[in-house]
Amino acid sequence: MKKIRIALLCYTYEESDEQNKEKVSRLLKKVEDADFVLLPEDSLDPDCRHPEKIPGEATRWLQEKARAHSVNIIGNLTERSGASLFNTCVIIDRKGQLVGSCRKVQLSYMDKSLRKLTPGKDLPLFKLEGIPFGVSICYDAWYPETVRNMVLNGAKLVFVPFREERPYISYIRNLASARAIENVIPLVGCGGGGYSRRFDRSFKNYAYFALPSGKIIKEETRRELSVHTFPPLDALIKRERSRMNWERPFDRNIKFNSEQND
Repeated sequence: MKKIRIALLCYTYEESDEQNKEKVSRLLKKVEDADFVLLPEDSLDPDCRHPEKIPGEATRWLQEKARAHSVNIIGNLTERSGASLFNTCVIIDRKGQLVGSCRKVQLSYMDKSLRKLTPGKDLPLFKLEGIPFGVSICYDAWYPETVRNMVLNGAKLVFVPFREERPYISYIRNLASARAIENVIPLVGCGGGGYSRRFDRSFKNYAYFALPSGKIIKEETRRELSVHTFPPLDALIKRERSRMNWERPFDRNIKFNSEQND
């Protein structure tokens, strides 16, 4: 497994989809040496007014950009499927091929009450550049079961696109450390900033790289992007598990006595 270079685009959202596309296009030109590019939640449509089938206009645009810059892209959009709406990430390879998609499983108050979203039911695993990885969308990463499920299925890396209000950025940081150390794998996440007229909320730019030890080695709160190169992940994970003498009892199928003492 080779070194892996990851770019996180934590830009401030613009009001129109076209303005956001222009911003993403500009940033992609700066990270053409990256293997993966992660965009924030609601990447091109922060007010979530343009749900679409997959593939649709936004997906095809991301495919064109992935092909033009030869990078693997993970982007997020509002998906329409029948009468239901989902918060969905699309995974696109260097050649512009749509590798797959995943839907947000754990919905927030805003997702349910304001956006009227339907929760996804699966936590799929993807593989690009020889790396099996999962995508945990925003509120999904607040719950240990989601990331743990991906790791038990073989994930060596988890991407976390999000959009969060300023008071909760410290939560995002702490949760990233917790999910990384629980599973001894790296997590990388990014969220966009700016004000949403539709939802009357202000969001904060933030991006992070978390080591398998739980240490946040790099984070960004001001600039529009952050880039980091990880060493080969197999060696990184093996070294950290050895250093921590890590052995999870649940992974050994340990049996617990469910009877309660009086």
